[in-house]
Amino acid sequence: MGLKMILSLRLKIVKLFFASFFVLHSVFSLAYAENVKFADVPESSSVSLNGFLYFVEKDQRGFYLLGTIHAGISNRQKIGLNIINAAKKSSGIYVEVIMDDSAIDLVDLNSKRKAGGKKLVNLIGEKYYNLLKKNLVSEMEIFSEDEYESLQPWYLVNAVPIPNSENLNLELGTEEQLIVLAKENNITVNELEGATFQANIFNKMTEDQQVRYFRDYVNLVEQGVIRQRGIDLFEAWANSDISLAEKSLGDFSRRNNFYSNFYVGKVVNLRNVGFLKKIEKISSGKSGILFAVGVDHLVGESGLLKMLKDKKYKITKVN
Repeated sequence: MGLKMILSLRLKIVKLFFASFFVLHSVFSLAYAENVKFADVPESSSVSLNGFLYFVEKDQRGFYLLGTIHAGISNRQKIGLNIINAAKKSSGIYVEVIMDDSAIDLVDLNSKRKAGGKKLVNLIGEKYYNLLKKNLVSEMEIFSEDEYESLQPWYLVNAVPIPNSENLNLELGTEEQLIVLAKENNITVNELEGATFQANIFNKMTEDQQVRYFRDYVNLVEQGVIRQRGIDLFEAWANSDISLAEKSLGDFSRRNNFYSNFYVGKVVNLRNVGFLKKIEKISSGKSGILFAVGVDHLVGESGLLKMLKDKKYKITKVN
């Protein structure tokens, strides 16, 4: 396999790592058990309205708030005219992280375990150790054996195959589409967090916590929970149904295992506090900005919609 292909595949893994900030840890993962395919994006779309788009205003200043999905499986995840028009009217776009080739180095740097620790097989178990090694090292040649052995369990969650899963299309992720649209219309795109910040959320876990994180995730995959969560969210996006997205996160939080608790507590709720501060600071100096964050950050008692409402912002759904 050529170096260009290896780097391309590794970039897909890195992008899927960031898709973990969606809802279900890289949506349908890489579906490595059989093969890896990424469907072509249709040339045209008849979608006129979808997604979770709001206009938020206070003291004669306003901004757009968009709940995103970081990948898609069909044309129904293409951004609708409501989002396209808002983006074109915006004074700039902020996304969680801008994915480019430099993200490979940043995530690689943060995905390695310290030398001298336990063997990887003892951390993730023989079944998934052998499966992921076969997929990532032997078949796809994305990592060497030494590189594979050095990877942290939290990172390898992204490569766990999800049975009966649809093929992901990264180009149907909301952020990917927004960035393309922004380039075509000379709209500035900035980051709210960045690659290193996001990777460090996981790096703060101890080795024992990472083991629990990995094993709880595997259990959820084998129970069909992760796949169903993805289906629900893609459906919610296509129908602009925020209540279904909120129900999905609520049901997931009630799983009450280490993985779900970490995801809801650290990956979602804790970051919501930071997002609110950044959004208020940035929007105070300029109206009309579009802020795009994963839909989980909008919903629930600790979500941005509730926090903004509590701070007396007027929130209007954009149809």
